[in-house]
Amino acid sequence: LIVSGKDRAEAIARSVQAFWFYQTATCNGPAPSRTASPRSLGARYMAGKSMQEGDSTLILLNSVPSGVVFLGWDAADPSIGNPMVGIHHPRGDYKRISLGARDQDGTLGLPSSLFYKIRWNRGATEGGSSGSPIFSRPGVVVGQLSHGPRVPSGQTACDVERIDFYGRLSVAYPALREFLEERAGGGAGGGTSPPPPPPPPPPAHPP
Repeated sequence: LIVSGKDRAEAIARSVQAFWFYQTATCNGPAPSRTASPRSLGARYMAGKSMQEGDSTLILLNSVPSGVVFLGWDAADPSIGNPMVGIHHPRGDYKRISLGARDQDGTLGLPSSLFYKIRWNRGATEGGSSGSPIFSRPGVVVGQLSHGPRVPSGQTACDVERIDFYGRLSVAYPALREFLEERAGGGAGGGTSPPPPPPPPPPAHPP
């Protein structure tokens, strides 16, 4: 589980409540009951980077309910124009989905090399969605929501430019690799990354 931000990460991780399957049964269906959703209590802080370093944090949940399947991930950058999907829970509300594409790099005052700029063509994100994943293809996470345009008082997310900036998993990956690859190898998660170099050949024996 990747969430944005590093400040007070350990205390925040201990206080985490993660609700599972908190979504409507059909598109635009009635809101589900949060109290009926399975949940996980508490987590451990594992690694992270500050906003100026790419805005990422990895936490390890203390437990997960049965039937949960974790998402995959890819440490490679998607190309400019690649279709992207954002799934988010604004202010802890039930699941929302936004569709867009990776735009030319650029951020709001932070190094563009650390973030993906996503331009939405259907839907948008709202406040309280930070840390939610961005997908480059079905089930494959490549980053986490960091920041976007400020919405003026009295307006909504639909009234401003529909763009957002996501911390790149490729930037966070060196700090997360030992945790993600260990668990991917054990079947608890999965993803793709550049393969490690092959081991050196064994020394030749003299005749």
